[in-house]
Parts: sequence; C-alpha cells; structure tokens
Amino acid sequence: MNQDGKDDIFEILGDHGLIYTWDKDKKEMWPVDTLYSGSEEILYEAPKIFDIDGDNINDLVYIFKNKSTSTRGIIVNTGQESGIQLIENPITIDLSNDLMDYDVIGFESIEINNKNGKELIVYYGKQIETDDLPDSEIRLYDLNFQTNSSVNVTESYFLHDTNLEITSILKSYVRNDLKLKKLGKLINTEVDYYEELFSGNKSIIENFLEKHELDLDFNILFNYLNPKNRYRQFKPILI
Repeated sequence: MNQDGKDDIFEILGDHGLIYTWDKDKKEMWPVDTLYSGSEEILYEAPKIFDIDGDNINDLVYIFKNKSTSTRGIIVNTGQESGIQLIENPITIDLSNDLMDYDVIGFESIEINNKNGKELIVYYGKQIETDDLPDSEIRLYDLNFQTNSSVNVTESYFLHDTNLEITSILKSYVRNDLKLKKLGKLINTEVDYYEELFSGNKSIIENFLEKHELDLDFNILFNYLNPKNRYRQFKPILI
C-alpha cells in the first residue's frame, strides 16, 4: 500500500476500513490509516488491489452499499507512485440500481475494448430475496473515469441470456473440465483447449508445439490458428 516493499493489510469493517503496516519498533502489524464512510447506512465490502484506471499503478477498489439511497457501486482510491492513500474524496461510481437485490459474490477487472483507462468490470451477483431475478449472473460495466460513471454493456459481449444462472453454468464447466482431464490421464494425452489455441497468445502456441514435440514453424501454424479464423466470433463494438 505504501510502496515500502513489504506487504500491508487492508481490512473492511462495515462502514470503515483500516490499513495495517509492519511497525519495526513494536514488531507487529499496526494501523496507520483509517477510512470512514461517514454513515452507518453506507457499508464497504470486497476490497481488491489492481490497476483499474490504466495508469500502470495499482489502486484500491471496493464495493459500497448505500442502504439509504438503495444504490450499489464501487469506490476507487487511486494509487500514486508513493502508494495508495485513503483520501477523503475517492472516486465513486454507481452501478445498476437493481444490484441492491443481489448478494455480492465478487468482481474482477478485465480488458476488452483496448481503451486505456476504461477497464471493464465483471460483476457477479446472487439473488437473496427477489424471486423474479435469476439466481446469479455476470454483468460487464464500462467505466468512465472522466465522468465517474458506468455503462452496462453486458448485452454487447454475451449472447442472449448466457450471462444468467452463471453459477450452475460454471459448475457444469468445472465438472466437464475435470472429466476431460481425467480422460487425458487415462489415454496418457493432455487435453488442449480450442479457445487457448485460437487465443492469439504466442507463448500458449509455442508451449503446445513443445509439449507435443511438433516440428512446425510458429508463423506458418499461426496462419491457421489466427483468432480471426475461429468458428465462434463476436462482433466488436465501439464504446
């Protein structure tokens, strides 16, 4: 957190958070900075550290839940070269209002549209009370750090309703993945995945060639494994 080369601890406790760093005199972790929401109606949860604004410096990102306004979103304490500071006015970005009906499972930052500083967040939700909502789903949000706003772009990247009931889909995928790995051990042949071979990732393809002892030129093989030639294509959009 403070760029001193030693790991620190950030703890969320409802409406406030604490940073602990190693105190060499006390020889223990010691709180050095505190973050307050300013209201018992505003709760914090699920803190993570990663670069969310595209400046190659890690930031502190966590979810807020405002019970008085029935809103949910993320808060960003941006990182500087000197470290991450719990400033009084961090960046706050609201997400969809109906997320108050979900229990947060987690979120990740991924890059889809290749626009520096406009990362897409994958937001996982799970139903807790409302019967007319799916049990779970994935949503994608395009974040704008100039206006501190978000746009739900899920439909642009998922086929119709394939982002719903994602918990059962993931469980099914894991089961099938384990079956394939078990089969691979039985026939003494490691399973290679189509999406990985057509990922355009040079290191994955080179590892595939080395693993199977294939005397093939990478550049020639890549002509056949170019992502633009794969069967499942997604139409890109400009955001």
